[in-house]
Amino acid sequence: MSHSNVNSIVSRRIKYFEKNSHKFQYEGSLSPGGHGDVYLIREISPGGTLTRRFIAKFSVNNPRSLASLHQEVKIAKKLYGALHISQPLIINGAMAVLDSVPSTAPPEDKVVLISTYYRLPCP
Repeated sequence: MSHSNVNSIVSRRIKYFEKNSHKFQYEGSLSPGGHGDVYLIREISPGGTLTRRFIAKFSVNNPRSLASLHQEVKIAKKLYGALHISQPLIINGAMAVLDSVPSTAPPEDKVVLISTYYRLPCP
C-alpha cells in the first residue's frame, strides 16, 4: 500500500473521532500492521478536559482481517470484567462505537474495537 493511500485512510478515520457524539481526540497511530491499524485516542470530558486514553483498532481491507476483528469484538464482550484483560470502553451499558462512521464507509471502517490503553513502565 502506498504512503499516500495510508495517509488518506488515517485522515478519513481521524474524522470519525472528531465527529463522534462521544468526544474523542486522535493522538496518533500506535501500530499500523498487516491485519489492522491501532490508534491512540483520548476521551474529552464535557468540560473539555482530556481524560482517559483508549486504543481504537480497525481492520484492513480484506475479508480475513475483518472476520478476525469481528471475532475479537465477540471475545471482548465475553471477557468483559475479567482480570488481566484489556477492557472495551463501555458507554451507557454498551460497547462504545463510533456513531459518526457513515453508512457509505468501507466495511473495514465499520467495525472498531475501542478498549483501555495501558502503557507499562520501562524497566
